[in-house]
Amino acid sequence: MPPDPTDLTDPELMTLFREFTEWVAYQGAQLAVADVEEQSTAEDVKRMETMSAARNSGAKTVTAAKAAIWEDSAYIDARDAHFKAQAYQKMLRGIYEATEKKQVLLSRELTRRVGREPRDSRNGKWNA
Repeated sequence: MPPDPTDLTDPELMTLFREFTEWVAYQGAQLAVADVEEQSTAEDVKRMETMSAARNSGAKTVTAAKAAIWEDSAYIDARDAHFKAQAYQKMLRGIYEATEKKQVLLSRELTRRVGREPRDSRNGKWNA
């Protein structure tokens, strides 16, 4: 992204806008995949917690029943996978939103140019 998009020629601006539009679409799809992965890992963790609660229902205290799940390596792995999925999702969301904002900026510049075009051609007719 150039520091000042108003310095771009019309074809350069259109090319850059098209590229940003394609990147926003691609990143949106990647973000959707990350959202599904995060939800899936969250469900895995919840399922393991529920199963552990059922297995340890005979524990003397609730605290002991809850603590027992932390002895399960599969549960710890599931929590790690969920944490990584959340981190990846947040990172992608930040990249997606930043790219989308740049695309909007380019769109505004295009709209500004299209909006001034009739005035420029009228001025050109009368001032030629």
